[in-house]
Order: sequence, then C-alpha cells, then structure tokens
Amino acid sequence: RDVDLAKVIADETLSILDSKKRNPRSRRGNQRPNSRQSRRNEVPGMDQLRNMAKLSGFQFPGLSEETEETKAELPTIQMGNEDTLKELLYQKTGQVNLFRNKKEADLAMRYVRDLNAQGSRVRKTETDPHANLVEPLKQLLPKRPDLNGLPIVMGEECRLEKDKAETLEKVSNSVGRTMSMFNRFGSLSSANDLQNPFRETMVTQVISQCCRQLGKNETVPGLVQMLQVDHPRVRQQLVQTLDSTDSKEATTALAQRAMYDLNAGIRVKAMEALKNRPAEHYRETLLEGLDYPWTVVAQHSAEALVRLNDDQVIEQLVDRLDQADPEQPFEDDDGVVKVRELVAINHMANCLLCHAPSNHTSDSVRGTVPSPGEALPVKYYQHTPTRGGFVRADVTYLRQDFSVMQTLKNNDYKPWPDNQRFDYVVRNRPANAAEKIEFARKKSKAVNPEYKQAIVFALRELTGKRTSKDSKEQWLAAVKQYRQEQKTLSK
Repeated sequence: RDVDLAKVIADETLSILDSKKRNPRSRRGNQRPNSRQSRRNEVPGMDQLRNMAKLSGFQFPGLSEETEETKAELPTIQMGNEDTLKELLYQKTGQVNLFRNKKEADLAMRYVRDLNAQGSRVRKTETDPHANLVEPLKQLLPKRPDLNGLPIVMGEECRLEKDKAETLEKVSNSVGRTMSMFNRFGSLSSANDLQNPFRETMVTQVISQCCRQLGKNETVPGLVQMLQVDHPRVRQQLVQTLDSTDSKEATTALAQRAMYDLNAGIRVKAMEALKNRPAEHYRETLLEGLDYPWTVVAQHSAEALVRLNDDQVIEQLVDRLDQADPEQPFEDDDGVVKVRELVAINHMANCLLCHAPSNHTSDSVRGTVPSPGEALPVKYYQHTPTRGGFVRADVTYLRQDFSVMQTLKNNDYKPWPDNQRFDYVVRNRPANAAEKIEFARKKSKAVNPEYKQAIVFALRELTGKRTSKDSKEQWLAAVKQYRQEQKTLSK
C-alpha cells in the first residue's frame, strides 16, 4: 500500500509541477525570498508531501544495499564496497578548479551577472542557436598552465544540435524540478535525502515520463548526466532504463556503468543488461577501461569481461600483460614527457569551466551558476531571473568520465552542504622536474602489478588456465592450447 501511495503522490505532484510550469506564479519585484519563502515557493502542497515522506515503515522495492550474496555471485577482484571506493578515490585525486581564490570567483560571478543583465539587449537569430556565443574560456586557457592537459573541446565539437539541446533541456527541467523539491540544486545534502522513499519514487516516475514523452534513445545523455551520482536505487532505475533502450549509445552507457559505478550491485545489473547486446558495441569501451589511470576501473573492466564471457578479447589481454603502467610518465609524439592522471572537479564550483556563460534568456539548457559563499539556488536548471548568472549546457567544453557524490572532510564551500558532486576526468599534463628525472632514470616500461593482476584475473576466468609466472610467453602458449581445445569441442 505504501508503494502505491507513493506512486499516486508522485503522479499528482508531477501534475502540479506541469500545471505550475504552464501557469507560473508572478514574482513580486526582485526581492530575494528568505529560506522559508523559498521552500514554500518550490511547489504547492510541498509541506504536506514532506510530512508524508516521514511515514515510518516504508520499504521501497528494488535494489537493496550491497550484500555479500551480491558479491559472491560475481567473479571479483575488487572487494571494496561503495564507501571504501569513495574514500580511495577521494585520497587519490587532486582537485582542479577554474577559480584559484575568492577574488577570481567574485570577478567571474560579476561578469556572468552582467551578461545576464544585458541579455535583453542581445540580438538572437532563430536559425543559429549559437549566435552571439560568448566564450571567455578561450582567452583564459593560455594564461592558466594548471589547466593544461584537460580534455577540453572547442568549436562545433562542443556544441549540441538544436533538437538534441531541446531534448536535454526538457529532461533536465523535469528531473531537476523533481529533485529540487527535496534538496537544493540537485545536491544530496543529508542522509535523510538519500533514504527518502518519496524522492526515489518521484524520480523514478519522472524518468518514465521523460521516456514516454521524448523517446528513450533521446533521453539517455540527460538521464546519465543527472542520475549517475544519485542513490543506488535511483541508479538501478537508470540502468533499467538503459536496458530497455535499444541503441548503441545506451550500450556504451551500460558499459560505463559497469566500469565506473562504485556499487557492486549496480555493476552487476549493468553487466546483465549487456549480455543481450552485440559485444562489438561494448568491447572496446571495456578494453579501454583496462588502461584507465585508476586501478579500480581496470579491475571493474576485467570483472565485466569475465561476467560477459567475452573470450574474443583473450589475445588482446595477453598483449596487455607487458604494457606500461598507465600512471607512469610517458613521452608523447612530440617528445614531451607527460603524466596521465585522474583529477576531480567540483561540479557546483566549476560551471564556467565546463560550459559557456549564457547571455540571453532564450539560450538552451540554461543553468544557474551557484555563487561562492551564498546558499545554493533551489533549482538546477531554470530560466527565471536570479541574483546570479547562468551558463548554457548546450555548449560543453569538458565532459567527465564519471561523477561521484563525495562527503567533504574540510568543506571550503560553506554554506554549501558537505555532500557535493565531483566530476572525474583524465588529463595529460606536462611532467614536473621530479617526474622527468624519474622517467629518464627508468626509460623502460614499468609494469604495474595491480593492473597486471586485473588482466591475469580475466585470463584465468575466461580460459580456465593457470601459469606459473604469468609471463606473456606462458600465456601465449596457454591461450593457444585453449583455442585448440575450443576447436575440438566445437566439432
């Protein structure tokens, strides 16, 4: 009964949201509402919904927390649970920030606020959604060597086509609106947010609504972007939606969930969904994961190849046995010594690193830029005027590999909540003096034992073979024997 009640409430509240969108309330001047007014303005009946969400004994059906049973059914090399892996990730990665101090952040916020104020005077064209595009990042990058090596793209490659941008905006508004009823700016700010069954039910309902109205294939990018950091039960719904979406993009997204998600149960669901898909659509993604500069991702990739029983990769696995450590300094084609490293980017503090500022209310996928030192805005994507500025998410310079909600031990972003989203990317930065000396001293491939262990794990599970030293030569012989046995069995 509780589940049915939650779904009814979710459907009714989404209907209220839709009607509110069609008939927006007029605002009184530019007065900034206090926190109590802000909460009341989120949606009519929100107080009643919050009270109902406190009902005790509600059990949401679906994915339970990680269990030993889940791990036992999965041939595994990575034994850490989600919390353990989050801690490992937190300790491993350094942060990259567009603003190095409060002064730079304040100047940038003044700039985007001025753009927002001038927006009504900017002439737009209907034929070109990117007309009058302002890109200050182009001028900034040459002056910031600390941003060197980030996978930043410019030009047409960073811009969404008009129809895709419109779909992304609809998905973002629908999901973001639902999230903002429970926590500001899509942030999971407390344990209560995570365990709120009505929030989970409503997000699940809005996912289904978006897929029905917009088409499953079209909603994939927006859903993955917004939901990959959410509660495991919501992430399970994301995997189920991808599983029911018959496209190559959805297959790639499932392979990425199998590699990057830190919850073993989610990874198992993603792997199961991949079993009914053409291997050539996900194989290369999983193989690339074996070279990722965080051993945990390599281990997850090896586990996925094993569970999918993809023995067509065996020879490629053998070739990787003597590969150089993905985290070791290397020399690029121009003779420059570089280092591949995984870095963290605070999602809320770096809007202008990933997106172009918006200078007109008609810009697609318009999102609020949080102001440092001020409370987070309620809504994630919105077109209504605020004291802050806006970015446009139809222009994306930097796309993360994956994102995780981390709890900050030393929160330098107060009054923002301690739980904040971090986006993770791999950058190829120039090596420092010590790393250059180390590279010159070794000058030969150094094999990382943890990466080799992941590859050997996959070889053993896929072939059923064992070797004494796990050398490339021994495994070449073992694989040859395995292929002969398979050929004999097929006759």
